[in-house]
Amino acid sequence: MTQVKCSFCGFSFAPEEGRAACAGCPLKRLCRRIKCPNCGFELAVSPRRLRKEGTGDVRQAK
Repeated sequence: MTQVKCSFCGFSFAPEEGRAACAGCPLKRLCRRIKCPNCGFELAVSPRRLRKEGTGDVRQAK
């Protein structure tokens, strides 16, 4: 499984955890960022990179 590392605090997490942190945001379908569940820093992650590694599209709503 792919892990994303926060460039601000260094916390490693699954992309699904970062998307879950954005559940209440009205822009979640358009946004290409994920939020670090540890510090809240928003990371720009390539949706192509995540899709290639089998974790799905960053913009996909749950």
